[in-house]
Amino acid sequence: MKSFFTSPKEILGVEISFGNSGLSIRVCHLVFDKNTISIHHKKVYTDWQKCLKEESKSIPWTICVTGKGIINKTINHQIEGLSIEQIANNAIPNIVLKDFYIQLYNKELGKTAFLSIIRKETIDSLLNDAGKEGVYIVELCLGGFICNTISSILTEWQNKDIFLENGHVSIKNDIVQSYQYQENNQIQNYTIGEEIIENTYLLAYATGLCFLIDTFQALFTINVVSVKENNLEWKAKKRFKNISLTLLITFFITLLINFLLFYQFQQKNNVLNEQIGSNKSTLEQIEKLQKNLKEKEILVKNYNLGNSKHSFYADRLASSVPNSIILKEMFINPVDDLILRQDKKYQFTNNVILLKGISKEAVVFNQWIQKLSTIDWIKSVENKNYTYDNAKKHANFEIIITL
Repeated sequence: MKSFFTSPKEILGVEISFGNSGLSIRVCHLVFDKNTISIHHKKVYTDWQKCLKEESKSIPWTICVTGKGIINKTINHQIEGLSIEQIANNAIPNIVLKDFYIQLYNKELGKTAFLSIIRKETIDSLLNDAGKEGVYIVELCLGGFICNTISSILTEWQNKDIFLENGHVSIKNDIVQSYQYQENNQIQNYTIGEEIIENTYLLAYATGLCFLIDTFQALFTINVVSVKENNLEWKAKKRFKNISLTLLITFFITLLINFLLFYQFQQKNNVLNEQIGSNKSTLEQIEKLQKNLKEKEILVKNYNLGNSKHSFYADRLASSVPNSIILKEMFINPVDDLILRQDKKYQFTNNVILLKGISKEAVVFNQWIQKLSTIDWIKSVENKNYTYDNAKKHANFEIIITL
């Protein structure tokens, strides 16, 4: 596998096949997790633009191109020491090399190899569209030779031909013997580990797997500059991201260790401060209790407990209430709400009684007010609020009685 800093956790393997009926695209999204490679999803497209828009752009793509427009040649003679251009000229005389991308697949150096060529304009068109959509195509190969990557892990394969949907590959002793493109083969299922995969997606799967296990460079020689640039750029970004993440985690761990050390020191310091300040704490508690006591003394004084007639007033007022009036609340020497809100202190209004209740008849209420005004120990009666509630058919009232 690739190094930690450049190894992907996900890859999109793609087979692009040029057939008689048009373009056919198969994608296989692979996920590498806990030393297991699994298939996230598979899909078939007939439109390259749609594929580019719908599939993930946050992961790298690897492409295998098959079908019409690719010329495959078997190389049986000695090629060691020859450049790929020399091999191509020997295999296909009079070829204009600058117009073609050339691939050499050679599993065992010096023995049988396979040469594949395709016009640059065909590949460049695909790559340009991908670049415009922000897709990183990091590896590219031609033909079905990449099946050799998965032949040994196919449960059904026992030195037999692997039948793709559009072609078949003959592999013996882990070495490709031949590859032939052939459209519309019968759909077959293959088993890879616990995954069951149709031959429709074998090349897409193998292309993604080949990148995950980092065997592209060992199997294929193909000089597509933009793909190599994408590969380097993606690795650089991946390396930068993972190194940044590693540094961030290291910084966080260092910060956490410092915090724990500081916390431990702070705990010890707190214990020492508690021991040193125990006498000070006791003095502060005494001062607080004394202050609390003074506040309560003032509260009792302000409330005027010396007035023994409060119960008499309350009894007389309650007995004077007519049947059509319901007395709900009575406050003798009520707290001044304004002072309480502003100064957070309790200030009582002496020689005042506040009554709150419900009146069902206005006439009876007014008669009761007049009656209260005639009582000798009442100086004045003020109707502070009288609000009629149409829904409940009664009025809510507040009256203030001054003694």
